[in-house]
Amino acid sequence: MKDNKKNDGFKSSVAIICVLSVFAALCCSYLTLSHFKPEVRDNVKEAFTFLYNDESGSGDTTEGNTEKSTARLMCAGENLIYEAIYSEAKERAESGYDFSYVYNNIKDIIGEADLAMINQATAISDSGKPSSYPSFRSPTAVGDALYDAGFRVINQASRNIWDKGSDGAKDTVDYWKTKSGVLLTGLYENEEDMNSVKVKEVNGIKFAFTAFTEKLNAVSSSSADSMVIALDQKDKSQVDIYNQLKDMIKSAKNSADVVVVSVSFSGSEETEEPTSDQTNCVNYIASFGADVIIGTGTHTVQPLELRDNGDGSKTVIAHSLGNFMSAQTDKENMLGSIADIIYSKDPESGKVTLESAKLIPTVTMVESGGKNYCVKPLNDLTQEDGDQHAVKGFTYDFANDYFERVIGAENLEKTVMDVEDLMNSSASGDTSATVGDTAQNSSASDPSQSADS
Repeated sequence: MKDNKKNDGFKSSVAIICVLSVFAALCCSYLTLSHFKPEVRDNVKEAFTFLYNDESGSGDTTEGNTEKSTARLMCAGENLIYEAIYSEAKERAESGYDFSYVYNNIKDIIGEADLAMINQATAISDSGKPSSYPSFRSPTAVGDALYDAGFRVINQASRNIWDKGSDGAKDTVDYWKTKSGVLLTGLYENEEDMNSVKVKEVNGIKFAFTAFTEKLNAVSSSSADSMVIALDQKDKSQVDIYNQLKDMIKSAKNSADVVVVSVSFSGSEETEEPTSDQTNCVNYIASFGADVIIGTGTHTVQPLELRDNGDGSKTVIAHSLGNFMSAQTDKENMLGSIADIIYSKDPESGKVTLESAKLIPTVTMVESGGKNYCVKPLNDLTQEDGDQHAVKGFTYDFANDYFERVIGAENLEKTVMDVEDLMNSSASGDTSATVGDTAQNSSASDPSQSADS
């Protein structure tokens, strides 16, 4: 027995010496990594890290577990395709349509997002000829261009989505199914699909999306009810619809860190400030727990609000992002915006926090004769561009003055924000430059008790 114990002790000593020898060799290698090729350095580092971190969990030296993760969400305004736009796209293509020119100037900005959403206002369908106002149908090449530009969340809730009836709506759903990685919201296959939570996870942060519209243009029955949520549904009161939205948002909050709700307004077009109806609707949605509210449908850019919820959290409210692309004829309709929102997640507590919310101003450009429609960031707009704009009254000074008057300079991000700089300022405790309230907190009563049916 004693001999066996001695042998066991000897074996243990030898094993320890071997491990220490390997450890010492790796340490030497680690200290002299600069003399090796990159691939050798990587292999040695990997071996060193593996040996240093045993399975007992004595320590974790990976940087990712000690720093905040961030996720950057961008939401663009209304993409409303008129005849002038798709006619040019047809002229540019050898066959079919080529919309790439329309969005080329914005691709770099969208490329900075971890997740980008577009509010696509018209049905996407090749089942019939493209059409414009008052009954819209856009070729699938529009969707191809948006996908190529980097959009992966598509909101199709708008007053125009039912312009071609259920056939156009079904074609739209079927089309987006062909695009890998796309999350479609605001338009659904059926009621079961409508009630399922739509979630995208980026950098460990989960975003849930839902959307609805105040009204639909071309519905004479309740045929759209299982595919679109509209406040003017024939067989439901607004109280019932708001209760449905309340349940959907509650379910989304149980499945995600950030709940994004998009709403297409219809009775408040061409206004710089939200109407009382808009404000009431937004108040309801905010009271249900939405973290981000994206407004569209007014065809104008309206103020950005960061609402303090009184519990340390804030709700981002973009009352209207304006037109991302359109061929409307008023100078205000040529302005749009992209909500640029950054969240962080603490690795220890798992708490997700709003770090920044800004608007990136955009401009729909069109030259004399109604040619060369495209969207570009305001930051790239030159004096010459503005003064040569084909829409009456549109100038460089008009565009800049509008944004500073309506949005406020403190809420504009004319250049793409550097996330690393943001996190450095956040880590030092200085968030005043990136997060600030722009409106007083507005209380909202429960619409199940007060909504007008």
